[in-house]
Amino acid sequence: AVGAVPDAVLVCCSGGGFATGVSLAVKQANPATDVFTVEPAGFDDFARSLAAGRHERNARTSGSICDALMAVTPGEITFALARRLLQGGLAVTDDEVRAAMRFAYAELKLVVEPGGAMSTIVGDSRTDRALREMQDDVRRNPTRTRPLLRLAQLFVRKARESSDPGFYQLADDAVTRALRLDP
Repeated sequence: AVGAVPDAVLVCCSGGGFATGVSLAVKQANPATDVFTVEPAGFDDFARSLAAGRHERNARTSGSICDALMAVTPGEITFALARRLLQGGLAVTDDEVRAAMRFAYAELKLVVEPGGAMSTIVGDSRTDRALREMQDDVRRNPTRTRPLLRLAQLFVRKARESSDPGFYQLADDAVTRALRLDP
């Protein structure tokens, strides 16, 4: 959405040039936005390097479908910048990447390469976290109407964020269930 300020930005990463470039641009626009690298599981040298504060190396140079992101270790200049700009790194499995590629093709009509699909996997919005918490609350308190109505509101928000009309049906189901409890 125009004017929206993201809490976090996820950037696919190999040697770190692209990730630090994106981070420089993001931080210029909004210094409070966190930027994280996303790498293949088992080849997350950048994330490990950020956590350790020094260059770490991958033990292998192949073995992931994300072959475009297989740098052995972060670049010298980019790592120096990344230590100041990035908040950390995340790793995703090849199975998660395949699922993201299938989703992009089936739902968005996009054909994406594995390395490019990686950063779409990790996103965990505030709405997603709130939905999980409220669903847990509903499970713990199945006869209370207030958590069901809050859950319905969150499903509507998720429908708007994702453009997935299925969440509207879930909202309707939660309201119907609440009305059965307290007509």
